[in-house]
Amino acid sequence: MKMSQQIHTNKFNSLLNRKTVIAAILLLLLLSSLQDFLVSSFQDGAFYLGESLLFRSFWLFFPVLIYAQIRILKHFSYLNITQRFFLAVVSIITMTFIHALIFALTVYFYSLLFMDHFYTPNKTFLYTLSEDLLKYLLFYTGTAITLYWKNQPSATLLSPNVLPESFTISNGAQKIIVPIAEIQVITASPPYCLLQTADKKHYHAVTLKSLEALLPPTTFIRVHKSAMVNLLFVKSIKSRGNGDYDISMQNESLVRLSRNYVAAFKKSGLIHSA
Repeated sequence: MKMSQQIHTNKFNSLLNRKTVIAAILLLLLLSSLQDFLVSSFQDGAFYLGESLLFRSFWLFFPVLIYAQIRILKHFSYLNITQRFFLAVVSIITMTFIHALIFALTVYFYSLLFMDHFYTPNKTFLYTLSEDLLKYLLFYTGTAITLYWKNQPSATLLSPNVLPESFTISNGAQKIIVPIAEIQVITASPPYCLLQTADKKHYHAVTLKSLEALLPPTTFIRVHKSAMVNLLFVKSIKSRGNGDYDISMQNESLVRLSRNYVAAFKKSGLIHSA
């Protein structure tokens, strides 16, 4: 019953947020037209409401394009800080260009179909960049900054002495709880990490480096640049004869121990028993 109420509450809040955004955009559109009217009156010029609304219609495209920007930035939230910063800058420039282009084409086709004269896309494109560039940059930069800080890796939010007992993994609308004590092998499979337990595999949208910071170092150890194992589930170790080893796990998976990580692995006391 409580879960059902929570779902309805979330849907209501989501709907309310959409309505608020739409109302805000429409208000900005009307205020912009009012500004045109006041400027025309002050300069004793002619004011045409239809034309004013047409050239202020760029406001209408913000909700859709900001939503697209958010989806893109969230999809690549697993990137490191430098990569996410670069992606944020690219998204700001790209969304500004797309917005100006869509607006220019909208004005062109509307004027071509419903007005006695038409506005060419190239001139409208240059016009909106010269008149509205600051608005584009403010909105898309604000979105990028918000997502940049919101998607900080969870490792930075936890005290180094406080380690989680499980990971919550999103599988569509489903949330799966994976106890850390049951994980045997973790391998990098960008943009995910594959978590292997005794009989299941789960894809988690994080980097191997961020997971390593959240795992107990006395239990989980890096054996390759793209793999970690839980020492409690190591079944046997066999040398390859070239400095590398093959680690057999209890879930029957075989993991390569790279020669670059052998020295650290020896501290576990398992290497000489092979």
